[in-house]
Amino acid sequence: MRSAALWACGCVVLALAGSGCGGGGSGGGTGGTGPSATPGGVAPATPWRWVTADFHVHTEHSGDGYDSVAQTKDMARYAGLDVVALSDHDTLTQTTDPDFGSTATLTVLPAVEWTTRMHAGVVGASFLPPDELAQAGPPADWPAIVQDVIDRVHATGGAFIANHPADNRFPWVFDVRDVDAVEIWNSFWTVSDVGGKPSSPASIDDRMRSSGLTAAGIAPSAAIVAAAAAAGGGNDQALAYWEALLDRGERIAAVGSSDRHRWILPGYPCTWLRVRDNTPAEVIAALRAGRTLITASPHGPWVEFEADADGDGVFEAGIGDTVAAGSSVTLRVRVRGAARGLVRIVRRRATVHERRLSSGDVTFTLPVTLRPGDWVRLDVFEPVDGSLPAAAVVQSALGLLATPDIVAAFRAVGSVPPVIANAELYEMPRRYLPLFNVDVPGGLNFGRAAITSPIYAER
Repeated sequence: MRSAALWACGCVVLALAGSGCGGGGSGGGTGGTGPSATPGGVAPATPWRWVTADFHVHTEHSGDGYDSVAQTKDMARYAGLDVVALSDHDTLTQTTDPDFGSTATLTVLPAVEWTTRMHAGVVGASFLPPDELAQAGPPADWPAIVQDVIDRVHATGGAFIANHPADNRFPWVFDVRDVDAVEIWNSFWTVSDVGGKPSSPASIDDRMRSSGLTAAGIAPSAAIVAAAAAAGGGNDQALAYWEALLDRGERIAAVGSSDRHRWILPGYPCTWLRVRDNTPAEVIAALRAGRTLITASPHGPWVEFEADADGDGVFEAGIGDTVAAGSSVTLRVRVRGAARGLVRIVRRRATVHERRLSSGDVTFTLPVTLRPGDWVRLDVFEPVDGSLPAAAVVQSALGLLATPDIVAAFRAVGSVPPVIANAELYEMPRRYLPLFNVDVPGGLNFGRAAITSPIYAER
């Protein structure tokens, strides 16, 4: 009950704050400091490494953004990110800012959040999609227009992400091909704007009717209709939507993004990508190939997930890879930094193994049989700290208000409240994170800590 009370307290405070954004942290890292530095048994000529990324970050170039391009880059570096996509609403003006561009320690990607009818992230953007589908054609043509945008994104070297697809204001109703990733974790899992606005079958129906799609004979995606009936908030439903697409044979990466507009740092949650270098082309290639996992922050926890498909003791396949189907596959899992938590191995939406993490560094193997078309992935959960004093949680949540201008305004009148003093770059204390990422359908004792994209079996 203590955990439930703390969770409810956090919900109330963030609702009062009105944040539609993300979180903060520091650490990050690559190679041996992150997830598995060299997945697979044979090191490539250029070794694999993991980099940290946030593909959904807004600046002042969005109508409701807050910080300059330079400030946003500073915060991304401070958070421990290697990659940040400046995904402002329906504009590329941020790319003409004199401070736009990559540095020696931060790869900066051009991006657009396309906000017409649904929200989509165009990463590596070189063009603007049409501002409003209604201006581009009648409702009957909208799915084809969206598909044309996806095809054009790929032709110009970009990637296409379905952002917060189950948010009831912008549900992802179009059934289109070749979406590269689904944003299954937006901001905090439960205590967030998206977490609090899940869809329902009725809201999907209303969206289709009010937009003229029903009258045009367009049916919503079966995946979003099924997801809208799932329990939990918008992120729970986004996860259900993604898994429905995987079940029908699509290979789609999972990403987590802060959706940062203001209040706190980017990077909560954090998407990790397995790459050979940190160039924009390699980052986008890793995203499109599904070599991704999500952690609650750049602090971790750190996860390794590999497969030995031929029984030779070499774990040659990693996240995003494909193994032969029809025979026993040995999975190897390592989780660091989630003591007293849980790890679950999920195959086609069913948990095939669950294990309590007795220490901060646990490794185990598990034989599984993968049928043609199967996919298998990991969930990691951290325990909610029931000993946290409610006052500390409230102070932590109020710290979300500590933007540089707010701090400066208080200083101008000579008094800065203690809760936001010296908090221009606010960090959510790591031990509070499970509270804000609590997994409500699964109970209030654990918070989401990590989710991997799948390892696939041949079809």
